[in-house]
Amino acid sequence: MISDSATSARTTSAGTSSQKTSFQSLKRKKAQTARISVLPKIAQKGKGAASADKAKAIGEVKFSPAKEGRKVQVYRSSDGGTTWTKWGTPKKQNDDGIVRFTPAAPLTGAHWTYRAEAVKAGSLAKFMSGTATDQWTQIFEDQFGGSSLNSAMWSTRGTTYSKASQRKCSKASPKMAKVGSGVLSLQVKKDPNRRGDVCKWKKPGTSKKFKFPYYLNGHIGTDAKFTFRYGTAAARVKFQQPRGMHGSFWMNTSYEPQGRKKVEIDTVEFFGKGYKDGGLAQFLHYKGRKIGGVQKSANETLKGTDNWWKKYHVFSVVWSPSGYSFRIDGTETFRTSKAISDKQVLVILSLLSSDWELDDMPKSGKGSMKVDWVRVWQHQSLAARNLQ
Repeated sequence: MISDSATSARTTSAGTSSQKTSFQSLKRKKAQTARISVLPKIAQKGKGAASADKAKAIGEVKFSPAKEGRKVQVYRSSDGGTTWTKWGTPKKQNDDGIVRFTPAAPLTGAHWTYRAEAVKAGSLAKFMSGTATDQWTQIFEDQFGGSSLNSAMWSTRGTTYSKASQRKCSKASPKMAKVGSGVLSLQVKKDPNRRGDVCKWKKPGTSKKFKFPYYLNGHIGTDAKFTFRYGTAAARVKFQQPRGMHGSFWMNTSYEPQGRKKVEIDTVEFFGKGYKDGGLAQFLHYKGRKIGGVQKSANETLKGTDNWWKKYHVFSVVWSPSGYSFRIDGTETFRTSKAISDKQVLVILSLLSSDWELDDMPKSGKGSMKVDWVRVWQHQSLAARNLQ
């Protein structure tokens, strides 16, 4: 198991605690185990653009196995765990064994440490979780102010038609990444310079042949301008509605020579309205394998008539030396300890029309994905391993 807090404590049989950097669940001699997480401001759903500063931080305790209805009291400490006070009133575990709380505002010159106690319930003795801190430092941000993309932070990627990239019929253009009213708009449109030209494409492994127009895509990244190793990366996005393209917030290796694994971290991809199982995916690409995929449970985070193209949602990944936790507005939707990269990665935002999906493109040949803001944080316990 992995812990999003980057800090945990194991209670010994004598009742003492020892601090250590750990991304493992805390096993107890009790019926339940507990994992506590304190995460930066990664929850902010809404219709319009909003300041990233107004997003909500996330506190969460995950108990296993779940004991729905069992009460849990959260405590906080401002002196590293010497003294503790109750934070809020007791809350009940939900049917997934989760208790959520709102962390306090950050301290100046210090930090909050949190822990949670599951109260006695029948034959279940009370027990205390390990600890988690709010020691997150923001190391990257763009809220897309002004009227153009910040060239000191972003570059256009993939500016040639490329069969090898599965975009024989599409390429990126700076004109497809527009900034205005505090929002980045990534677009897909037919290439006006190839009007009337036909892109011929044969579906691999079949005899099916297609003829498509040529398209321009929005595709930007922090190549040679910003990279990081381990942390929490988040973007507030309102996706395109049509099929025939897929919007993405992802990370890829920066091609440094050292390190063990080159892994593509797809924090989120959306394949459009009507795609199977809801069309929202979170996964890793490693050595030709895909770990994860379309998350059927993602739609459970939507309320009422909301959908991925109707409102903004914050999509994030917490990446540590022991795994990844993928989240939507703070709710975990996918967790894995496979294919753990130790390489620097760059941040990428894209709306791409790959060859394999062009047959689903609307007649207009258009689509738009909105990005309100992007942020990356580093936890203090792992800052030294960032190795900028």
